[in-house]
Amino acid sequence: MEKRRWGMTPAEWTEARMRLEELLAEAATARSTVTYGEAARRAFGGRFSARSGALMDLLGDVDIEWAATRGIMIATLVVRADTGGPVEWRHAIVRWSVPGAFALVPLPLLPGLVSFAIQITSLVFLFTKPLRQCVWDQVGKTLVVKSR
Repeated sequence: MEKRRWGMTPAEWTEARMRLEELLAEAATARSTVTYGEAARRAFGGRFSARSGALMDLLGDVDIEWAATRGIMIATLVVRADTGGPVEWRHAIVRWSVPGAFALVPLPLLPGLVSFAIQITSLVFLFTKPLRQCVWDQVGKTLVVKSR
């Protein structure tokens, strides 16, 4: 009896992995990003959602193989700190607003000073906080993690 992963036969899993690798290679060539939704649709054809464990498992497989054979790691992922799931719009907006909002302030010196202070504080947090969260990660309630 063949071992199934997420209800998929080994042949189906391999086909999904090949589709995902193709999508990631296309995105890398175009220097663009891929959402969880795009990855799930391309790899599984609607069988699993962007928030499924199957997608995370598949991404992990691709990452392990690429790191071992090509010396490439897919990327880091920004996830919600509370669930580990994909970031929602509100988290992304809050996360961006910490370093980005001060660029909108029309005072000549203030945005640069505030941005500099945030960057220095974030560097300190990277080396002193257990989860290595920068200021914008803490405010946005997100984590930056390796896919595996």
